[in-house]
Amino acid sequence: AGNQLPMRNIAQDKLKALPVPLGPEAEQKRSADKLDTVLTRVDAVNTRLARVAPLLKRFRQSVLAAATSGRLTEDWRHQRGKQWSPTLKKVSDIGDVVTGNTPSKKIDDAFGGQWLFVKPGDLDLGYRVLDTSEKLTDLGAGMSRVLPELTVLVTCIGATIGKTGLLRRSGATNQQINAVVCKGTV
Repeated sequence: AGNQLPMRNIAQDKLKALPVPLGPEAEQKRSADKLDTVLTRVDAVNTRLARVAPLLKRFRQSVLAAATSGRLTEDWRHQRGKQWSPTLKKVSDIGDVVTGNTPSKKIDDAFGGQWLFVKPGDLDLGYRVLDTSEKLTDLGAGMSRVLPELTVLVTCIGATIGKTGLLRRSGATNQQINAVVCKGTV
């Protein structure tokens, strides 16, 4: 039941003596054929999905470029007689720039909780950061710089420099990520 220790090994003679239910040979063949068909379809879908990811990335980049250049709302502005007049601001006018930090790995109780802990690889899944590969406990979060949701994240070191994301719930980042805590989000 619930208190039993996991089995570490089984004697070969006991394994040989275990009964194993097998269906009729014709049914086994039908099952194997069906599995082959289904797994072939799964492989085909995975191949198609792998081709979609780069297309989505390019689409997001082009939408962002269109939004920041005014092309995205050009028709809407034209219909209303509006002009495109972007305002240039320094990042420091928009929010506070904060660099992340990693709690000591020697403190076991710092990791494995519910707080998001964003590392550059977590930004590979898209611009909205909803989950992370590693989490911090309350203790770990207390040793880090906790950031509010809607914080803009930008990788600042190494081969991943310039990857961005938007923190969708409170969390922390490691030192390879700079964060812009936008004014009005704290």
